[in-house]
Amino acid sequence: MLAVKASAKPSKIEGIGLFADEKIPKGTVTWRFHPRIDVVPSPGEPETLGVANRDIEKNEEMLVNYRMFDSHDENSKKEYLNN
Repeated sequence: MLAVKASAKPSKIEGIGLFADEKIPKGTVTWRFHPRIDVVPSPGEPETLGVANRDIEKNEEMLVNYRMFDSHDENSKKEYLNN
């Protein structure tokens, strides 16, 4: 479940994007697991995902480095998490 105020709008990158409706400080959790809304994570999977690795300004498109979710690429995970 989205844990910050955001809106879907046309993206300059492609299609529709998710844009911050307020400034989101670095370190803010942007998504949390909610049992009535989300798919139940497998044991060992995190119940929070999407921590802002830098300040996100109001109206800025929120982006995700999807390599973080690749369980086969440990080096990419380390690189992402250390940013």
